[in-house]
Amino acid sequence: MIDHDTHHAISAFTTDPSGAIYMGEGTFLHSNVETAYGSIRGTNGGFYRYSPQRHHLERTAQLAIPNPWGIAFDEWGQPFFEHTSGPAATWMMPGTIIPRYGVSSPIPENLIEKDHLVRPTSGLEFVSSSHFPDNVQGDMLINNTIGFRGTKQHKMVDHPKLRVT
Repeated sequence: MIDHDTHHAISAFTTDPSGAIYMGEGTFLHSNVETAYGSIRGTNGGFYRYSPQRHHLERTAQLAIPNPWGIAFDEWGQPFFEHTSGPAATWMMPGTIIPRYGVSSPIPENLIEKDHLVRPTSGLEFVSSSHFPDNVQGDMLINNTIGFRGTKQHKMVDHPKLRVT
């Protein structure tokens, strides 16, 4: 039973390119899940990955994030996430070191440039559909309902430094 902010509960469900299910959990929660592979424990924010093929749950990142609002994978299968009530979209890979219970990894740098910040709420995705023009393929979309109230589209640029504009 959750007796505090329910938006910290496991949420932001999505699948990776292999079909595994990713989910985020906000801070202030402490999870202990018994599995056939042993106990999986998490605290104070982070991400889980569940492989339905293997029936295997793992803690993929122990990050002190208050609110996980979205998880998405780019064309290379790299995970990105947005978190908190502030405008933070982040590359998950630097935070996916083997997590230790109760010890948070450093939160990777926010990718959104300051002049493009809005308060994200739920939803993060990359454009990868023939229904959209070629010049927007791979763009990051973030849904907002606070302030801006719409969908922001960001071009992913990885030279000279990974940034979204």
